[in-house]
Amino acid sequence: MDWFPRDKTVLEIAYLCANVALAFISLVAIGVAGWTITENRKIQREQTARNAYIRYIELAFHHPEFAAPDWENIHFDEESYGPPNVPDRKERFERYCWFVSIMMHTVDFVFTTVPRDRVLQKLMILQISYHWKYIEHFKSKEKYLKYRYSQHKKKIKKGIRLGRELEERRELEKKERLKEKGYPKELA
Repeated sequence: MDWFPRDKTVLEIAYLCANVALAFISLVAIGVAGWTITENRKIQREQTARNAYIRYIELAFHHPEFAAPDWENIHFDEESYGPPNVPDRKERFERYCWFVSIMMHTVDFVFTTVPRDRVLQKLMILQISYHWKYIEHFKSKEKYLKYRYSQHKKKIKKGIRLGRELEERRELEKKERLKEKGYPKELA
C-alpha cells in the first residue's frame, strides 16, 4: 500500500494534500477553540472572585467598626458590641455577626472558585485573622460557621493562627511603647 499513489496527476495529489492539511487545520482549530473556552471560563471565575472580594472590601470600608473590631467592646457572653452605656449594643453585635457572615461567604466563594490564586487566598486568610476571636468562639455554635469551618478547616485555622500572632505582636509592641515612656512594669 502506497501512501503516495504514483499514478495520480499533480492536480489529484494537490487535492489529496489539501484535504489532509484541511483535516489537520480543523483539528488544531478545535483544540484552540477548546483551550480558549477553558481559559475564558478561568478568567471569568477569577474576575468574579475579585469582584466578590471588592464588594466585601466596600462593605468593610463603609463599616470600619466591623472590619477591624474593637475586641474590648465585643462581649460574646452577652452578645453585645459597645460600652455598657451604648443603647444599641445588642443590635450592633447582630450587625457584626451579619458582617462576619458576609465575609465568610466571600471567603468560601474565593476559596472554592479560585483555589490557585495565591493573592486572593492570602487576602481572605488575612480577613479571617481580623475576626479570629468571633470565628473561634462561634465555629461550633453557628450553623454557617460550622459548615464553612468543615469546608475550609485548614485555611480558617491558618487565619485564626495569624490573628492570634498579630494580636500577640500588637500586645508586645504596646508593652514596649509603654516601657519606653517609663510606665511601671505592671502597666506595661
